[in-house]
Amino acid sequence: MEGMHCSYHYTPLREGTRRIYKNDGSFPPELPEDEDIDDTLFLTASTRNYHMVTTGDIRVLSLLPGLFDDPLRCQLTVKSFEQQPTYDALSYMWGNPSDIRLITVDNDQAFPVTVSLDNALRHIRLQNKIRNLWVDAVSINQSDIKERSSQVPLMKEIYSRARLAAVWIDVKLSPDNDCVRRLLSLKEDTVLDDIGDDPKFWEPLIPLLQNPYWERLWVQQELVFAPELEFHCRGVTIPGEKLMAFQLQIFRKSSQRQALFHIPDKWTVLGNQIGFNKTLSRNLGLWREMLKHKVPVDPFTLTPDYSLQKPPAEWQLDPNKWGTALSTCPIYLLGMLRYAQGLSVTDPRDRINASLNLVVDYEDDGFLISYETTLAESYLGVARLLPFKCNSLQFLPQAKLLQDPDETVKGLPSWAPNWNPPGNAGYFWAPFRTAGGLPMYSYPFHDVREGIFHARGFLYSELKQTLSQRDNSHTPLSALARLFFSATKTSAYAEENIQRLSHTLTGPALAECSLSLSYFSNMEATLYMGILLCYASITPGLRIRDLVPCNTESYNHSQTIVTTIRTLQKFQNLYPSTLKTLDLDHLSSAISANVDQMQRFQHFIHLATQTLSSGCLASTSSGSLAITEGRAAVEPDDEIWILFGCPTPIVLRSNRPHFKVVSPAYIHDIMNGEAVEGVFTPDDPLVEWETVLRKGEMGPRAEPPYISGKGEWLVRIISLC
Repeated sequence: MEGMHCSYHYTPLREGTRRIYKNDGSFPPELPEDEDIDDTLFLTASTRNYHMVTTGDIRVLSLLPGLFDDPLRCQLTVKSFEQQPTYDALSYMWGNPSDIRLITVDNDQAFPVTVSLDNALRHIRLQNKIRNLWVDAVSINQSDIKERSSQVPLMKEIYSRARLAAVWIDVKLSPDNDCVRRLLSLKEDTVLDDIGDDPKFWEPLIPLLQNPYWERLWVQQELVFAPELEFHCRGVTIPGEKLMAFQLQIFRKSSQRQALFHIPDKWTVLGNQIGFNKTLSRNLGLWREMLKHKVPVDPFTLTPDYSLQKPPAEWQLDPNKWGTALSTCPIYLLGMLRYAQGLSVTDPRDRINASLNLVVDYEDDGFLISYETTLAESYLGVARLLPFKCNSLQFLPQAKLLQDPDETVKGLPSWAPNWNPPGNAGYFWAPFRTAGGLPMYSYPFHDVREGIFHARGFLYSELKQTLSQRDNSHTPLSALARLFFSATKTSAYAEENIQRLSHTLTGPALAECSLSLSYFSNMEATLYMGILLCYASITPGLRIRDLVPCNTESYNHSQTIVTTIRTLQKFQNLYPSTLKTLDLDHLSSAISANVDQMQRFQHFIHLATQTLSSGCLASTSSGSLAITEGRAAVEPDDEIWILFGCPTPIVLRSNRPHFKVVSPAYIHDIMNGEAVEGVFTPDDPLVEWETVLRKGEMGPRAEPPYISGKGEWLVRIISLC
């Protein structure tokens, strides 16, 4: 175990290999010798005529029989994959490496293990029979970096070839508890609902599903690839099918009752306590079904969506058809990297190593990983894959230039996402289409040997002023108002400008919540934003966060919008000219009588707070307002570009002759392709990746800038560094 001294003398393992062969059994003779083209073949070509052959050795730990309190005695034997050894794989949390116990291996050798592993072995040990196990902390020489690098790519094989995965979670459950007995009697039919109507009945299981075990990254593949699961706790063993049936039914009851602006009911509270929103492993049946069918699966019915089945070749993937599935569903590389960002790892390089094993759109090329690479090299390596896996720049909104630089990824190009937590604001992954249907390009268009990535697009605007605080929900409303007034400068279009600000502040959160961007009518948007601007004028220190109610059901029902407006009218002489022309009474009376304006005003505050808590407001030279990533180091004079194939505008900083990626952006008026109306791309649609491979053409073609589109934009190729 890394960081733990162990004097055990390991028998060396034959290095694990994974080689791709043609289906007729031969190694592909047409593989080019050139390393870069070799990589390109695996990245872009169809692998339907090939299959992977895995060879190598593993160590199987034979746990000798005994009673619970007997000393732990084991034998460690080298087995080859070709022997098809029979074993169970142990899945557990390593625990504190400084708190150890000693077990005996090979008759007389003391071997240090954590208390967690000691407990796990005692609970799964058989009294009268040897139990053969694969246990990562013992079966891999953790102090040998080369062996770890060789064994980690085999993890998927190790768990999928095991008889079952024995899972150890250190919680105590009594077999006599009514809740536990009911759990063990659940039927496994996915359409049933047999958990009753009382969520309180199931509370004894909360510690089991709250356990941090479920949040470990490596645990995800241990749970999804094992043919069978068996969960061991103190006092009870739970068959995997029973626990998965329970997880699914709780998920259905808690998710169907969720409402954005309402107090959660008891089932939703239970679901939140269990942590369904944190990890897919807490809804394991869904996770396993997705990887089984290799397509997204309906979370309620477990029905596969075969319309999103992986195409035979990478270049055939239509990013518009796949939409945000690529960035939200963890069976795809981009979605898995985003998901892994929130999981626990000991070595951050495993955010890549484990993710590659868990996705359906990565064809293993047989090359070994290395724990000797830097974290930046690891992240750049997977960044090279992402344009091909998305067939677009859908990954680019994850990239940013941090206000507080991350010293662990020095040398990472700005266009390559940093997968250390935390990720970017969730709303930048909403189904935006800023570039419309314009493709990234129709062939591999980049050369990252020097860390440079080529993109095609046009300069849309420049940033003029930004609010410096990264969490703008803590910024006084008066500062937000000053930025808005300085950007508009005229009261001639007061209602239109206020309406645009309103949509800018609520649009990102609405998109993240999958609500229509027209959730508020234009009248409502202008009214509610106008009220906030009035408050900003008379209470300079007030922040939008201060207005968020404790709960939106009961907040200030004694006050109505009418009384609020009448109160604000008393201070009209303090308002700037833009607000003096705004007739709040008229706006309110023009809204349908069926609308509860006070309640909707609270919805507005809730959404605007959600947007500003992870984003920053900025003004642009074109008069638009923008939201940028809260942790990004945006500055005045940074440029806003529309890049073909990218779902959001991107803030770039000139670093001649290249550009640095600073932040994704939200600009309300152009998120659905409005800015690219009439823009064309000169790519020959007949040029496909197979043609490129045959010609060995990997760099951008010589292409002069050209004017295109209703906005007469200057389209050109730029390089990102």
